[in-house]
Parts: sequence; C-alpha cells; structure tokens
Amino acid sequence: MFQRLYDWLGWIPPGMLVPDKFPEARAFIRRMQVEAALLVAARTIVLYGATEKSLPYILGTGVPLEVAGHHLILTAAHVFDKVIPEGQAVYISPGSAGGKLILVDPLRTRRSVRPASGKRVDDHYDSCVVILPPDVVKQIGPDITFCQLGDLDPFDSQVMGSYYFMNGFPSQNLVINRCKSTVSCRSLLYGTFIYDGTRGPWPLPEGVKVDPDLHVDLDFHPRRAADDAGRRTRLPRPYGISGCGFWRLSQAGVDRKAWSIAHVKLIGIENRYDEVLYVLRGTRIKHFNTILVEKIDGALGAMTAIWGGKSRFSRTLDEDDASPGWNDQESPGK
Repeated sequence: MFQRLYDWLGWIPPGMLVPDKFPEARAFIRRMQVEAALLVAARTIVLYGATEKSLPYILGTGVPLEVAGHHLILTAAHVFDKVIPEGQAVYISPGSAGGKLILVDPLRTRRSVRPASGKRVDDHYDSCVVILPPDVVKQIGPDITFCQLGDLDPFDSQVMGSYYFMNGFPSQNLVINRCKSTVSCRSLLYGTFIYDGTRGPWPLPEGVKVDPDLHVDLDFHPRRAADDAGRRTRLPRPYGISGCGFWRLSQAGVDRKAWSIAHVKLIGIENRYDEVLYVLRGTRIKHFNTILVEKIDGALGAMTAIWGGKSRFSRTLDEDDASPGWNDQESPGK
C-alpha cells in the first residue's frame, strides 16, 4: 500500500504511518509542515462563547480575511445557530497560545439559510461570513493575520496526489486558567489528502442530490494518524474545529525543489465530520466568494482584478433560483 501511495503521490501524507524506507518523502513532508504551519496558524482564530457564569467555551474556528477594505471571518453557519437567537456574547482570539479575548459587538453575520426542514444538517452550504466592526479590528494584535484574496484558490481541482493541511481547535483541548484569567487551546494541525471513497460515499437522505463541486472531502482516519516522526498517535475528536480552513500545501506532481510557501492556498472551510467514514467535509471557497460578492461592497471588483471572469463564483449572479439564500443577521454582544 505504501509503495502504491508513494508512486501515486510522490510522498506519503503525514496522516499515514510511513515506513522508514521513504526518508525523502518524510523530509519533504516535514519541510512543508514547518514552513506552512506558521502561515496557517497566523490565519486561524478561535471563536468563543461564554456561559451564564462567564466561562468561555469554544464555538468553532475561523479564517480571517480582508476584502476591499472589509475585515471578515469565514466559518461554518452552524457555529452560531444557538448564539444568535439567544443574543450571547461572542469573542475571538488568536490561536494556541491564547491571548486577549476580543468581544465582537455587534455580531454581524451573513449565513446560508437553513432549508425547509429547519435542520442545519440539511444545509449543504453551511457557510458564514462574519463582518467585523472597525472597533473590533483595532483591537486585533499582530498574532492574527488577515488572508488576502491572493491566498485563496477557488479553482482547486481536488486531484488525488495533492496534499492538504488544516488547523482547528478541538473543544477537548481548551484550558481555562482561572487564577490568571486566561484561556488557551492546543490546535490540531493535520496533513492529509482527498478522501478516495474507498470506505463508502458520503451519506445523504434518499432522493437528495448534491453538486459534487460543492464540497471538499478530506481523509481523517484516527487509526492512520502519525506524528512528525512517523509514530502512531491519537487524534482528538474534531469537535470545535468547525469553520477551520482547508489549505492546499502542494498540488499533485509538484517539483519538490521548486516548492515554496507561495504554493499554500485556502481552498475550503470545514463544516462536517462523518464518524463512520472518518471524513472531514468542507464547502469550497468559491461558494464563499458568492456571499462576498452579494454582501460586501467592492468584493466583485477586487476578485475580478485577481481572477477575472465568473468561474470563481459558485453560480452566475443572475441565477437567483440557484442561490442557497443568505441570512443577514445581527446580534449584540453582552
């Protein structure tokens, strides 16, 4: 199996237990991880809620993005399903080391609408854009870097052999220090590849069809997990990572010597985990681009300047019947 993967991918992803006979593959993986980890970590934030006793808990993960002068967070819609109706406070913070909790007030979101069933699980887009007020942006320190449109790739082909990376914040890793009034959460950094379907198709209700171009499915098999040294390790349960970015570190067939950090691109936002298939599902970034064009002033011009044409969107802008619909919602913090 390892030889087949090596021939196919050119290396073995670090989510696999890699025999020592592939030292070059391991070295290349390690190089990509080291160089990409800091970039991805700086572009990942934690979304916190607070209990009635003011104890923080993890709502999800998000990716900060700047478009046409607007500062935003891309995440999953279900992250805010309970928060917005109840008007609870929402905070953001940089990654694993913790830091200042910044109150997002007011909380302005543009979310995909739940379907007629009223169940978010039936919302196959599960997409959300948080619009940050200027006062919140001023409080954000150097630990958070906003992605630019050039960091995104709406054209990712999901070719087997491309290598992907994610960084999310599992709820079980949250540490609250009441004496110092600080919170921190060890992130889950994970390298993997496109799920090849060998364990079965993604489950859907009978009669339901989903555009195959809508999602990115990544392999997340706990029994195949390994650390940087190739030793078997146990993965945390991926609850809390909803809204984290799917980053493509390299495309299939990349020249290892020519690879650089410029190859790293955001291609999707995670929103589902199937515990039977061991697959993480995310919505492709081009569907978020549709929200941005419809809801953010200047986004269309900014995207046209980089990509041109309309293929960067999930649909042409005059096909209203193809739109999933977006909820414009605001909830003041407390």
